[in-house]
Amino acid sequence: MVTCISQSTTTKFVIYKRISVAKSGGVDSNGIAAQQRDIELYLSTQNNPEVIGSFTDVMSGAKSDRPELTKALDLCRKTGAYCLSQKVDRLSRDVEFIARLVKDKSVNIRIANLPNADNFQIHLFACLGAQEREFVSLRTKAALREWKVKNPDRKLGNPNIASINKTRMYKARKFADGIRNVIIPLRKRGMTYQQIANTLNDMQLTTPKGCKFYPSQVKNVIGQVNGGWAVAMTLLGYERGFGATTTYFRYRAELDRLVEMAQDKGRTQDTGIRQRLAWCHSKVEIMRWLGQQVLTSFLNGEPPGPKSSIGKLNWSEYHRVVTELSLDILGSDAMLVEGEHGYAAGLGAADAGTPNTSSAWINSFLSARSGTIYAGTSQVQRNIIGERILGLPKEPRSDEGPWNNTLR
Repeated sequence: MVTCISQSTTTKFVIYKRISVAKSGGVDSNGIAAQQRDIELYLSTQNNPEVIGSFTDVMSGAKSDRPELTKALDLCRKTGAYCLSQKVDRLSRDVEFIARLVKDKSVNIRIANLPNADNFQIHLFACLGAQEREFVSLRTKAALREWKVKNPDRKLGNPNIASINKTRMYKARKFADGIRNVIIPLRKRGMTYQQIANTLNDMQLTTPKGCKFYPSQVKNVIGQVNGGWAVAMTLLGYERGFGATTTYFRYRAELDRLVEMAQDKGRTQDTGIRQRLAWCHSKVEIMRWLGQQVLTSFLNGEPPGPKSSIGKLNWSEYHRVVTELSLDILGSDAMLVEGEHGYAAGLGAADAGTPNTSSAWINSFLSARSGTIYAGTSQVQRNIIGERILGLPKEPRSDEGPWNNTLR
């Protein structure tokens, strides 16, 4: 007697959901709860379904760059699982993207609200959806034009919208200030945005709309709402103030190495060379005291501010001049690249232990030019110092002023 043992096969699914940014606070037909409900209903009709992954993007449907969808599709390709979404437009509103997706033989798509749809039907529904959105837009614009003709003295919208937006902005800034104190320490520990979102949700913290956090929301709340420019300027200040107290030692070691080379080549007998070396010594000492000033500000809890531009301008322009002096001291030897290249990484002075070879100094000479460009050019630093520290008038703009009238 032969006994047949039947084994039920499982069907693997990777779930993909998308929440529109503007609707993430509510539970509507496109909300997360509705998507989860329809997906669970679809899975209940399948034979032994196995969900091996779930991914959620929080962004507008108009955006085509969706990192979580990319991860979901990659997992489907690796495992042969079906990519399951509630509706076609949850995957994308881009008809061309849907067309490429259904033609991709390495991915199988399933739509919960279209349980029996094949690839052709999925593509067809994407086209119909795009056409309907265009029709809705045209109908809405036509209705608005008609309303304005019939009501020329009335305005659409809430007349108190400015005051309402001001109140919302104030609350949003207060919320951002509070949650930033939680997010930044977690980020410094090396936690990912997903891990931070999970931690905030475990702490039962919610967004201003009372919803849970997603990675994209954590990433966006770095500083105050609409305070991106201030955040960028603060970060640039820290970049320019980087190594405020340690940079001096690097340039001091480099200058000492240059003096040693000048002595070995007998160039210290040249009064011009001695005067230029003395100038370099004064600049390095200025660098030292500027660094102490920046450090004092940091210890007092002050942000770097425009003062960091003084240090950046000082060391970048100094390094350009001192490396030119090194080639003058080398003389004809600077025409040949000899010896070890040294350890000049292109960011400031060469590292300690760099040899006194023509190759090392030529390398430093070439890399020094970049220092006057990155982290803000020398021209930009001079403008910042003049306008924000010395209080001088702003530099004239080509698109403003009476002289621009002649160009129109």
